[in-house]
Amino acid sequence: VTGERGTVMKRANLGFNVPGGTTIPGGPVVPAGLFPANWISANPQFGTGTALGNGAHYWSNTGKSKYHSLQLQGTLRPTHGINFQGTYIFSKSMETPLVSFAAGSGLTSAQTYTNPVEREKDYRLSPSNATHDFKGYGTFELPFGPGKLLFSGSHGVLARAIEGWQTSFIVNLSAGQPANIPASYVNASTGAASPTGQYGNSVPDIVGNFPRDGKVKWVSVSDPNDHNFGSYFGSTFTRVKDPQCAAVASQLSAFCTLQAVTDSNGKIVLQNPQPGSRGSLGLASLTLPGNWSFDASMSKSLPIAEGKQLQIRLDSTNVLNHPVPNSPFLNINGNTPFGSIQDKGNQRRFFKGSVRLNF
Repeated sequence: VTGERGTVMKRANLGFNVPGGTTIPGGPVVPAGLFPANWISANPQFGTGTALGNGAHYWSNTGKSKYHSLQLQGTLRPTHGINFQGTYIFSKSMETPLVSFAAGSGLTSAQTYTNPVEREKDYRLSPSNATHDFKGYGTFELPFGPGKLLFSGSHGVLARAIEGWQTSFIVNLSAGQPANIPASYVNASTGAASPTGQYGNSVPDIVGNFPRDGKVKWVSVSDPNDHNFGSYFGSTFTRVKDPQCAAVASQLSAFCTLQAVTDSNGKIVLQNPQPGSRGSLGLASLTLPGNWSFDASMSKSLPIAEGKQLQIRLDSTNVLNHPVPNSPFLNINGNTPFGSIQDKGNQRRFFKGSVRLNF
């Protein structure tokens, strides 16, 4: 325990007969040994540093992972100018917290368990899990020009200009990844978050009907005319003071900042877990929005002389100008609206044209 409170309690345990003494004039001498030596610090003989190389550290291979998948692939050979290949993957990835690893520097971070002595209870969907994933690629020769579906009777300059155009496209569709809904007290001045229940992965208690996914809407909860911000739950859920605050002494209740989440009828659906408990909602309990993208190109080759070709090409990324939303704010405590999306990604539609001489 650090900070002034921990210092005072430690001095009370060891007595005021410590280096530096007490600054309280006439302060009583408290006999040492009121509590066990490790009551404040679990291992007082070691330092309290948290960085690698400070204090005491125990490294072990405690993480584990499991991955299962089904992959299907289909190919359409050139048919009426269309060629296509698609791959679909149905998968599930599970893990307990794994250690971050960087080649050349070894272990860089330790696992964070809800309770280090109950590690198996943190077995959940991996942060990178995507249940469904589809990737497709295809080409299509436009049916323009002599002998084609459109302008079949064209000739001369017009025929040379419209024939031989070919398009290609790439489409990626992926289901959303799992996310935790934390129950952490957020320090307004420092922004630091501390679990309200147990250790490192405190999650809320679920006491009402709460969905496992949502739908992105680009409308601010506080201002329906502001489309620069969005929400994952719309205006369905709001916050109220957590019921635990009612159990605090009346002189201190005003300082209780814990909050609970209510539905549109005002019924509490998520609340902070009791101190020392895990929270009943569970880890990886929400599925974030899925991702998809569509890129395309168009090209044509013109023979200009023997062994020489002029290639005209137009490429476009993110053809439909679809932004990827940032992750929603999911902590049940805090001043930011629950489920709000504070920003969009910087994905934009791009066009690039090129002319190339092949010889």
